[in-house]
Amino acid sequence: SSTMETDALKHKQSGGGSRFLEIAGILQKHKVIFGVTPEKLRAILEDLGPTFVKLGQLLSMRTDLLPLSYCEELQKLRSEVKPMPMDEVTRVVEASLGVPLSEAFPAFDPVPLGSASIAQAHAAVLPDGEKVVVKVQREGISDRMASDIALLRKAVKPLKLAPTGETVDFDMVLTEMWNVSQQEMDFLHEA
Repeated sequence: SSTMETDALKHKQSGGGSRFLEIAGILQKHKVIFGVTPEKLRAILEDLGPTFVKLGQLLSMRTDLLPLSYCEELQKLRSEVKPMPMDEVTRVVEASLGVPLSEAFPAFDPVPLGSASIAQAHAAVLPDGEKVVVKVQREGISDRMASDIALLRKAVKPLKLAPTGETVDFDMVLTEMWNVSQQEMDFLHEA
């Protein structure tokens, strides 16, 4: 714990401190010093936010990196992502469209049809009565993910072995995750 706090202070002095301290706090909250079960790993990744949920989603398919019990638990991150609160959805939609949510969509279901690490989808109705699905990107997701990935790159630099004993290029895993995430954040490309 004191080593984690010392590292957090060093990182803060070098520029990326507040997120590092937030991550350290989440790890302390989950008492990682006493070990990490599959369930605890999933809960930690959820608390750390979208970048780490996305990482967990990728890791859920990598039995070459993690034991099967961890991969099975992390698969829940692919279908059970916590939705954004409605006030965040409203802010994002209104900032994107430049009009109040109620003006753009006379009917907008506050319960998402689905929620993922980068965005979620809501049923809505246009002013002309047409039913649509509105995909809403999480607020500040691109900057947050870029910052988190930069922190992760620093953290994994000295790592070469996965818990399974395999030699792994963690930087390649992060690059793959960032490339996939950037494509998912580009809604025009996705469309």
